[in-house]
Amino acid sequence: MAIALEDKQNVDPPSALYPNGNIRDNDGSGNGTPVNKINHADFHQFFARLLVEGNVVPNGQPDNAYDGFQYIEALVKLIRSSATIEIEIGAWNMDTTAFKAVSLAPYGLDWTRIRWVKVMIFPDSPFIIMQPLDSADASTGAMDGDISGISAASGIVLHRLNSGAFDSAIYSDPGTLNRGIITIGYDWP
Repeated sequence: MAIALEDKQNVDPPSALYPNGNIRDNDGSGNGTPVNKINHADFHQFFARLLVEGNVVPNGQPDNAYDGFQYIEALVKLIRSSATIEIEIGAWNMDTTAFKAVSLAPYGLDWTRIRWVKVMIFPDSPFIIMQPLDSADASTGAMDGDISGISAASGIVLHRLNSGAFDSAIYSDPGTLNRGIITIGYDWP
């Protein structure tokens, strides 16, 4: 549990300029914000945990250009490890075309770093809910679509099954509608 700045010792109260309060210099009378556990432990705990979560072992040296900025390294690793990217599918008349390839090239993505993919399909009508490409037909249990492949040459290849829910006039817009969103879990280098 974190301690709010305004609840720490000898701090200026919240103001328009500092809505959470601000630390105070000591003018010689002992009225400054003290360096003690209650005021500073959260900061040290934050940075210690950041190194753990970012899988960075401290090198025992000061954080600087010569010895390395390990806190920044940990933060970048943590952000990149949980990165997701959203890509629009673009036009796709699913009623007449079973496959759609979505290129990764415009996004600079390396297909070997993709960890997971989720595809949501938008119908032509705003009154019908979107659904996952890999949703199952309620009556047969068969999948209505899938991802048939991912490669450098083709990108992500989407596939709708014949006679499935997406093989329908409600997914037949000839080209002006974005058919949906591909969300990718990506492992940044």
